[in-house]
Formats: sequence, C-alpha cells, structure tokens
Amino acid sequence: MKAKKNIARLFSFILHPIFMTLYGVCFLFLYNSSFLGTNLFIKVITPIVILTCIFPLNAIFLLKSFGVIKDYALSSKKDRLATFLIVLFCYGFLLYYFALPNIPIWFYMTLTIPFIILLIGGFITFFWKISTHMLGLGGLIGSTLSLSYYVLSINPYGLFIVLFILAGCLGTSRLILQKHTPPQVYSGFVVGLIISIIYIQYIPYLFIFRF
Repeated sequence: MKAKKNIARLFSFILHPIFMTLYGVCFLFLYNSSFLGTNLFIKVITPIVILTCIFPLNAIFLLKSFGVIKDYALSSKKDRLATFLIVLFCYGFLLYYFALPNIPIWFYMTLTIPFIILLIGGFITFFWKISTHMLGLGGLIGSTLSLSYYVLSINPYGLFIVLFILAGCLGTSRLILQKHTPPQVYSGFVVGLIISIIYIQYIPYLFIFRF
C-alpha cells in the first residue's frame, strides 16, 4: 500500500498542473519542424520555465514558510486564493512578455489556454473541489489534439495514446491519495478538455489578453 501511494505521489508531482504549459510548448517544438528549425527553443522555454514553474513554486514555498498557507495541498479556500493570485500574476506577465507581432497565433494560443483554464478552475474551486490536476492535463490533451489536427495538420497519435494513459494514471493516483472523489476527477478532466478544444477551434483570434 505504501509503494502504491508513493507511485501515486510521483504521478501527481510529474503531472502537476504547474508543468502543463511547459509540456505543451515542448510538444509544439517536438512536432512542428518549422518552429523547431528557428533555433529559438532556449529563448522561448526559459521565460516559460521561470514564470510558470520556478517563480510559482518558490512563491508557494515562501507562503508556506511564513504561514500564509497551511499546507502545499491547498486544502482551504484561503490557501487556494493566495496561490491562484500568484499563478495568475505569473501567467499574465508571461502573456504580456510574448505579446509580440512575430509570435505565431497558435503558439500564443498554447499560452492563453492554461490562463483561461486557471481562471475557470479557480472560480469553480471556491464552490466545489474540482481536480486541478485533471483540469491541467485535460487542457494539455485538448490543446495538443486541437492544435495538431486543426492548426498544424499533423497526427501524433503515439503522443495522444501516451497522454490518455497518463490521464488514467493521474486520475487513479488522485483517488488512491484520497485527494478527490471520482466525480471531481472526471469533471476536472472533461472541463479542461472541452475548454481547450472549444478555445482553439472556435475562438482562434479573440486574444483579449494580448496587448
């Protein structure tokens, strides 16, 4: 039982929603040869790592150290509010940083989807404890799928198989750790998936956050 919980914790960490933007951008570089050929990977990925991973993680650590939040699981609404505000600020700055005329629209869409999912997910969690882990992974799968088929005209079916298997592993992990109920897990995945698909297919040019 202990080994099972350790594996569940590992999946929960690797597939934490804070890493979803990083994974999504990496997939774009991997499957879009024209973008990869620009040799901009380091220049693009560095601010993403800093603003979506390093800065939020350090901020959460400091909040916990100073007693602003009770635990890293963000079990209370107050803890979730403080964390969401920090992450929203980081994503807002990231969107501003990449709001340049030469940035492809589909790349900017990849960055705006997590921001929108975060807003909607943050609102929902104040009324009902939806799984943010599954929201993030559902959003990643939906955005990757839509961008692949409708924007880049590619079919990385191997990647989709792996992602859906990982979604099953993550959902099971959250249940093993007793962090969520099955409805919270399923709804998190479905909401993230639907939001990302609708956004890319039907709202491709409405970038209200692009300055």
